[in-house]
Amino acid sequence: MEPRCMEYFSAQVQQKDVGGRLQVGQELLLYLGVPGAIPDLEEDLGCVGKTVDALTGWVGSSNYRVSLMGLEILSAFVDRLSTRFKSYVAMVIVALIDRMGDAKDKVRDEAQTLILKLMDQVAPPMVRDAAVLAVVEIYRHVGEKVRVDLYKRGIPLARLEMILGKFDEVQNSGGVILSACKDKSFDDEESVDGNRPSSAASAFKVPAPKTSGNPVNSARKPGSAGGPKVGGASKEGGAGAVDEDDFIKAFTDVPSIQIYSSRELEETLNKIREILSDDKHDWDQRANALKKIRSLLVAGAAQYDCFFQHLRLLDGALKLSAKDLRSQVVREACITVAHLSTVLGNKFDHGAEAIVPTLFNLVPNSAKVMATSGCAAIRFIIRVLTWCLGECVICNCEGHFLFSFGIAPPNVV
Repeated sequence: MEPRCMEYFSAQVQQKDVGGRLQVGQELLLYLGVPGAIPDLEEDLGCVGKTVDALTGWVGSSNYRVSLMGLEILSAFVDRLSTRFKSYVAMVIVALIDRMGDAKDKVRDEAQTLILKLMDQVAPPMVRDAAVLAVVEIYRHVGEKVRVDLYKRGIPLARLEMILGKFDEVQNSGGVILSACKDKSFDDEESVDGNRPSSAASAFKVPAPKTSGNPVNSARKPGSAGGPKVGGASKEGGAGAVDEDDFIKAFTDVPSIQIYSSRELEETLNKIREILSDDKHDWDQRANALKKIRSLLVAGAAQYDCFFQHLRLLDGALKLSAKDLRSQVVREACITVAHLSTVLGNKFDHGAEAIVPTLFNLVPNSAKVMATSGCAAIRFIIRVLTWCLGECVICNCEGHFLFSFGIAPPNVV
């Protein structure tokens, strides 16, 4: 066999054939295990960067063997380069976090192991904190299995105690979400929280949003000069999935109503709150009540001072709707929250901040209509609120987190 070098591997890892990837992957692992590879790695950083970039595509592959091979090779790169791998952390961290939602236990475990290795050997404090937050988020959904697993990872005691302390904080605050423990049964299979692990990639890997036309006939027009641009992204979630284009169409696809007085508006909002605050009402009544909020927005409710007073009173009802077991209610709640944020901007800050944690809890849901609705609503809220702040508030680690949800900062939409 002729001698291999990084230039050779940087070209070979670009191939798409599964068999070819697995073969060159084994060759690359053997190469990285040879002491003489170190000078080559240091002298040809351009080829190393191309190789690592291609391997992130392997990690995100739908073929779990390719995904595992990509994770194993990246781990070998970390072992050989140690702190010199820090230049590539930003390149791989999103793919690794994404794999933590994989349906295969082995893939999830290897992604978690590599993130912990990056935390310990490579990452600067900012990305290290982001990795810790990712592990804590997994704990919220998986529970004590994560704690037990960390004991086996050989993590330095001080760091392990810090991570476990954060687990305790989540547990004591009642923040643990064990969706696998739920055992609900309805005729609509998509309408309940599933008990299967879902892949974040399958539901949420969408390109950066593109500019769309203005669908809103209301007080402030999204996408117009001086405002945040909101737009659709291609739908890749499969059957049941929804995207931003669906949301934009639904913003104004509601019954037309007219507002004749402040008193009439207050009575309507009180009735809406009564229906949404009581889950004993039929699910279609709750869904229609959420649509009526959008009807009021289209009719100009934001021009009345009393609207904002009653909107604050709806915070709890909106959160309850986003937690509903019926997928249609959850979908309408997410669309309504996104519409409120788009039209009202920072005047809806309080409501948006109150419901965002609930929306994040929808993201790992195996019911695609729920998961993609939550994700789309998050994108609308964050994009609008970051624009309203008048500056890009996305730092390095947060930026990667937001882009993992397909969120583009307003200045690049």
